[in-house]
Amino acid sequence: MTELNITSAEFDHDPGAVMKAAEQGPVFITEDGVPTYVVTTFEHYMDSLAKSGRMGTTLAELGRAFGGLNLDTESENDLSEPADFS
Repeated sequence: MTELNITSAEFDHDPGAVMKAAEQGPVFITEDGVPTYVVTTFEHYMDSLAKSGRMGTTLAELGRAFGGLNLDTESENDLSEPADFS
């Protein structure tokens, strides 16, 4: 899996190319050098959730992959649970 970092201006210029790149791995969109959004495929998103079991853990993994974002994933009051789409 490859990762790509682009600016928000690059995203605005060609969002279709970003979606195509997301098929190969997460695309991190930055504003002033700070990551603000991640574009990924739904399949990769669901795989990440299934592997981690927790959304916070998944976000922390993505943050570490970007290089330096530290998110506290240890919470005594974790109220997250899977969505029911039935």
